[in-house]
Amino acid sequence: MRTQRVHAETGRLLAFSDGVIAIIITLMILEVHLPTVEPGAHGLQVWQAFGAMMPKLLAYVLSFVLLAVFWVNHHTLFASVSASSHALLWHNCHVLFWASMVPLATAFLSDHPDLPEATAIYGGVQLMILVASNAMVYHLIRHKLIRDDLSPKVQRYYIRLNASTVVLTAIATIVGYWSTTIAIILFAAVAGLYFLPRPIEVQIAEGDPVD
Repeated sequence: MRTQRVHAETGRLLAFSDGVIAIIITLMILEVHLPTVEPGAHGLQVWQAFGAMMPKLLAYVLSFVLLAVFWVNHHTLFASVSASSHALLWHNCHVLFWASMVPLATAFLSDHPDLPEATAIYGGVQLMILVASNAMVYHLIRHKLIRDDLSPKVQRYYIRLNASTVVLTAIATIVGYWSTTIAIILFAAVAGLYFLPRPIEVQIAEGDPVD
């Protein structure tokens, strides 16, 4: 009965989180408008018109990938949750609050890709998502709400991974005042960290097939 209750509580939390993330992504794509092409335009004129929308499209792709990484890791994390708490619900709401700011930061970055303040705001939002997520993980570990069979090695792996993303995002935010291009590349590198090969023990813990 207790296991069923925990699954019901975390199931509602995940369903709510999924809905919020879906709305966030929808709001972002609504900012990407088709270019205006004059009647009779062709060839180079059409490609120039599409080229003008590239900053918005690239900003959307970057934010979509970062949100996808967040969503996948959010589900992976809650697959290991063995108990729920009132504080956990608020931690999750805290994370979702900062995630809901992504469309605003993405729109500003896409309109002003060469503005240092734009990368600073974008990086600040991404940084707060990571900080809030890490606070939630710390709460789960501190209050022993994680599965007992999840080894300390696996827990340390994710703690190091999350810490690395926080540091890299902070560096990208600061670097943006010297080069917005490098800052955006570093934001993309944050997502890339999650696509690196994981230790076999971590793959087993997540139920993935091991070659």
